[in-house]
Amino acid sequence: MSQLLEYANDAQGAVSPALPLPTYIQSAIVPTASRTIDAQGAVSPALPLPTYIQSAIVPTASRTMLTVPNDYANWVVLFEYGADADVWVSVNHTAQPPASGIFADGNCLLNPQGLRVLAGDVVTVYNNGANSISVCAALYGLF
Repeated sequence: MSQLLEYANDAQGAVSPALPLPTYIQSAIVPTASRTIDAQGAVSPALPLPTYIQSAIVPTASRTMLTVPNDYANWVVLFEYGADADVWVSVNHTAQPPASGIFADGNCLLNPQGLRVLAGDVVTVYNNGANSISVCAALYGLF
């Protein structure tokens, strides 16, 4: 079965080929309990409560470690940081900022929002900022 190529006007008024609408659109079904209503009244999916929440205040030039629990084999950890965070995070390595002025192989990420980790992994957080920083880790066990 062939579909005809349609044409549409772009923002500048030029005619450009456009793909037709798909025959089927698949989307995830989110249970009612994990939906929220935003300020405009629209229903949107929301993350469930994490399996664990760990938090720490990490002093300047210090590191702290979090061992991933063994309840599940696979996990997602989502991080939240205090304002103006300069936090380096590593999994199963020592977190530290990179050497100044050069690109080199490393094993740390600056202020990651989330990571997929395994049971028993050790997540290390290093505060490279001028002040103590609040770090929160929300751990989600995956089936």
